Amino acid sequence: MRYDQIDIALGFLGDDSSIVLQVPYARDIQLVNEYLVKKLRPAIIKQSKDWVALTNNRKIYIDTISNYSTGYGIGAGRCFFIDRLNDRSYMDGIEVVG
Repeated sequence: MRYDQIDIALGFLGDDSSIVLQVPYARDIQLVNEYLVKKLRPAIIKQSKDWVALTNNRKIYIDTISNYSTGYGIGAGRCFFIDRLNDRSYMDGIEVVG
């Protein structure tokens, strides 16, 4: 995973807000979650396999790009796609509509 992209996305997470981290495959959700827990452990209030709640009413959702509702209603500048480091084959199947 491109963990540097996660770090950039975290810069958009202010108090009383949330972001969505989109990943290519379901198996990537765990990788991103483990990275967030390791990086943000002191600020974590609650966590699940696909979200992390932090102090100051902040929440990070993790979902696959294929989920039709990923990022729905989250707002502009709040949804971030996280690339895989060495496997870009998923790019062939991505279509952006909107």
